[in-house]
Amino acid sequence: MPHVNRIIMTHILTWLFACVISGIITAILAGKKGQNSVKWFFLGAVAPFVSIIAVTRTKELPEGKDFHISDGGYKMMRRWYALLVSFIAFLVYAQTAQPTVPFWDCGEFIACSYSLSVPHPPGAPLFLLLGRIVCMLPLDWLAPLWGLEELTIAHKMNLMSGFFNSFGIGILFMIITRAVGKYFIKLNSASEYAMTLMAGFVGALLAAFSSTFWENSIEAEVYGPAMMIINLVIYLAMLWYEKREKPSSDRYLVAIPFLLYLGISIHLTTMIILPPIFLFVVFSSPEKRKDPFFWLTWIVLFSVATTFNLFIWTMAFGLIITLIGAIATNLSGSGKAKGKSARLSRSLGLAFITIFLAALAFGLSSYTVIRSLQDPLIDENDPETLAGFEDYMDRKQYGQESMWELMFKRKGLWKNQLGNHPRMGFWGFFRVQWSDVKTGANGLIPFALGLFGLIFFISKHKQFWLLLFLALLISTLGLVIYINFSDGTQGIKLEVRDRDYFFTPGYMLFSAWMGMGLAAIMAVFDKLRKQAKLPSVITLLIVYLLTFIPAITLKANWYHHDRSKNYIPHDYAYNILNSCDPNSILFTNGDNDTFPLWFLQVVKNERADVCIANLSLLNTNWYIKQLKTRNHYKYSGVSSSGKRVQGKIWADNDMDLKSQLNSRGITLENSEVLERRNQFGHDFVPIKFSDEKIDMLRPYRTSQGEIVRVQDIMVKHLIENTKVSMKITPLAEPDSAGREADTTHTFEPPIYFAVTVSPDNKLNYGPYLRMEGLAYRLTGKPGERQVEPTIMKDLLFDKYLFRGLTDPTVYKDENSEKLLQNYTTAFMTLALEFKNRNDLEQAKEVMDRAWQKLPYDWRVAMFSADIYSTAEDWEKFDDLFESIMVKDSANIRLIRVFADVAYQQGQTEKLQAIMDRARKANPEDRTLFMASVGYMYQLGQVEQMNEAIESWVAKNPEDQELRRYLEQVRQEPQMNVIPRATPEAVSEPRPAVQSEI
Repeated sequence: MPHVNRIIMTHILTWLFACVISGIITAILAGKKGQNSVKWFFLGAVAPFVSIIAVTRTKELPEGKDFHISDGGYKMMRRWYALLVSFIAFLVYAQTAQPTVPFWDCGEFIACSYSLSVPHPPGAPLFLLLGRIVCMLPLDWLAPLWGLEELTIAHKMNLMSGFFNSFGIGILFMIITRAVGKYFIKLNSASEYAMTLMAGFVGALLAAFSSTFWENSIEAEVYGPAMMIINLVIYLAMLWYEKREKPSSDRYLVAIPFLLYLGISIHLTTMIILPPIFLFVVFSSPEKRKDPFFWLTWIVLFSVATTFNLFIWTMAFGLIITLIGAIATNLSGSGKAKGKSARLSRSLGLAFITIFLAALAFGLSSYTVIRSLQDPLIDENDPETLAGFEDYMDRKQYGQESMWELMFKRKGLWKNQLGNHPRMGFWGFFRVQWSDVKTGANGLIPFALGLFGLIFFISKHKQFWLLLFLALLISTLGLVIYINFSDGTQGIKLEVRDRDYFFTPGYMLFSAWMGMGLAAIMAVFDKLRKQAKLPSVITLLIVYLLTFIPAITLKANWYHHDRSKNYIPHDYAYNILNSCDPNSILFTNGDNDTFPLWFLQVVKNERADVCIANLSLLNTNWYIKQLKTRNHYKYSGVSSSGKRVQGKIWADNDMDLKSQLNSRGITLENSEVLERRNQFGHDFVPIKFSDEKIDMLRPYRTSQGEIVRVQDIMVKHLIENTKVSMKITPLAEPDSAGREADTTHTFEPPIYFAVTVSPDNKLNYGPYLRMEGLAYRLTGKPGERQVEPTIMKDLLFDKYLFRGLTDPTVYKDENSEKLLQNYTTAFMTLALEFKNRNDLEQAKEVMDRAWQKLPYDWRVAMFSADIYSTAEDWEKFDDLFESIMVKDSANIRLIRVFADVAYQQGQTEKLQAIMDRARKANPEDRTLFMASVGYMYQLGQVEQMNEAIESWVAKNPEDQELRRYLEQVRQEPQMNVIPRATPEAVSEPRPAVQSEI
């Protein structure tokens, strides 16, 4: 068979293999959704099968001619393989995407995309515009693929991230195969051909299924489009290198800055690839190194890393200089320019067009000012002026110092920033990217594989090696140095959440090196095979087996990244809003008790009558002014009839673009709406400070040394200016109890604090707060642990949503687990209130409901044991203990609570049964044993106690304390002192506090 025909046959077999794999994956995913697996197997298999047509179009080359890497057939096959990789990645992302709003910034991004609003600095204009387009796409016909009736706005936005990330993975495949192909130069054997494609296939899918990359692909986050741009820019740089001798190659050097500056409108992460690209060009082209205008161009481009003001002036200076130079050069030349004149003219023109297009791409950021001028619902920093826009782009909201200045003031120890430290240690994130096994050695195999690829290819193609190595270096170690995360050891709080997402490009690029490392190993093996004169089918077989490596990562990370049934953020936000009375003010604390609520109000029009006052933002003058000047209907976006009226004008969820873009658009609104707005005036949020006074607000220190923040001033001001005001003592005297207000009236508007608000943010109002579900209502009467059981029961039993909480297939991360504790607290608090009122039947009903609606929580079990025993419902008590021994038999503290309850209630036989069962499950636990002998002593079972201790000491001779006791007992048989663990008390219910971001 001719040489090339063997390669074609290899392609056909490979693609048949790919069809089967694609079909199997599709069938498995469909089966998880209750769909017909057989049907979906054939649909999944057909998708890559159509690409086999490309193989049949590969032209046969003459006998003996090598199949070169630049030949058309190979190029076509690489593109089809890239599409296959993208298809597999998107299939996984689509099946695991969250169907509604996630936690953190996603709720804000979805709300801002839907309403074209202004998010937190420095914004993401391009992402929001793309998101708005996706929101308008009629995709409900695809909903049955997920077993749904419709695709919600949030679901579409989450899928958008997966779409961009999957294309980025396809481009990463092209990068890897291009780099590996440079080593083989000529694909003169089927094994070399297969190794090249295998490296791209494995490396790209390892990146796709790595933990952080996958996480960013199933939620509405900016990192998906940003990673696609980074990959595209690297690939364009490789294309430039291959064609650098041709004049047309300069178009790549024009496109690269344009795309990177366009990426600023998505996320600043894209700019980290600018230095590697620059160094790659400098080391690869002597001509560019000698071109002064090339250097001028890149100095201007690098100015983006400075302050906004300096960047704008540098950009303007570069444009003017290059434009004048280009015009002058052309005017001074006579006829057709030649020689140096032609090169100078071309260099100036190239510099001008590069800077111009970069400036044009950056101009997309003007969206922020344009939309802010329209006063959208979400208008963070209110960047309507040039000065405001400058502060917005410089991120002044997060501090006056620049990142460059902060970089030299290390906020953490090097060993923690680079090592395995909670929430910010690089190695701690790295080692769990491709496996969920958290062992000390985990991460070493991927690291060794990538390192081998780095070492092997360093001498094979230095330019491509330099580009990919520098890109990896700056996106890992470079970011550790630049971002400078806090580890909590330097007088600065530990990072409030895992910061692994900042290293997303680093994990992605290291996955590429892992794929190249596999190719390197196979190249060495193939060389040894040839020396041993073994058949090439051995290499092909191993290559095919290696293509299953991404499946290991897919399986390892699936559970933690399958959010297809995760409604926790949506329902949590829904429940907080529905804890409030109509037209109330709700104080929230951080991202997760604010952004999902914004999403519900802006996108779904859920409880838009509630005014959300974020305490963190209350420290800023612009936010205070927005709360002040936005009356009820303008803020909430609803009229009293429930009709949508958002911003300038939104009616029945339809957008009137003319009125949105017209500063006088308010005149287009109907008189009925205006009349409703005027009825409320500016008194819904009772802020009486003038704008000048607001601008003057500053934190201060009292004579007692207490720090009073602006948010403290505003909380006190808002409460004191409601219709019924509490006369709380000044903040300067925090120990005063405060004087009771008229309790015959309620506050108008009603005021609530989310349960996630920390006690210090509630000032001295804690005693005046009454728990109503997931919010505390401000009342005029002080008291301890105030609860209104009728309201609480109505919320927990009839109004709240608890979807998926008891489903074991729904993964609950640390943040979700923490917030879910607030449900536990609510049920326990209500049960305790009924218990204190001697209404034990309702207390039992509440705890029964908690077991039905909430995932297993040992605190619920502990509290239930107390309730059931007090009600003398020993049948439920026994059933609960049996359930605990199945689910949580190693929880000694919980077991001791059951034992203590039985002992206190005089249930001796039950106590003995509990301890026997627990000791059988935990025979080596000393704490449990000490509790057991303590009960024996209390019950007067001294002989049994001594026998138990003798048996324990015989098995544990190193237990010196009990050995000494036995010796004393033998000397003094009447001794009756035994060390015993103290009884466990039932914990009081307490909410989990959301950290301020």
